[in-house]
Amino acid sequence: MTLTWLWVFAIAVVQYIVIAALSLLGAVTVCLAQDFAKLIQLFTIAMMFSSGIFWDVRALDPAMQWYIFTFNPIAFLLDAYRQVLLYHNHVDLLQLLQTLTVFSALCAAVMLWIKRNETWLALRVLSR
Repeated sequence: MTLTWLWVFAIAVVQYIVIAALSLLGAVTVCLAQDFAKLIQLFTIAMMFSSGIFWDVRALDPAMQWYIFTFNPIAFLLDAYRQVLLYHNHVDLLQLLQTLTVFSALCAAVMLWIKRNETWLALRVLSR
């Protein structure tokens, strides 16, 4: 075990924030309109197949890699785990911090919106 494995903890924290932000956003959208549940399932499947779980993102053209890493944070996180655990490389710290910042802001915004509208949301859920 080398010091590069310490990156796993940073990646795991960012992954937790991404999951929390997307889960909160999904919970709110399904509460607003239950039809979003089907869209979330389709979105999850699309993100899974484009994330590099079944194939290596690094095998693609660098321009295509940029699009995938920019618009699919799960692909970036999976590649970061792969780079650290398999190849003992460092993670792109700038992209890790950008992902952390964007999803922390999203998480805070959704939590603030939920807090401000908690009574309305509760009544909406109970009225079904």
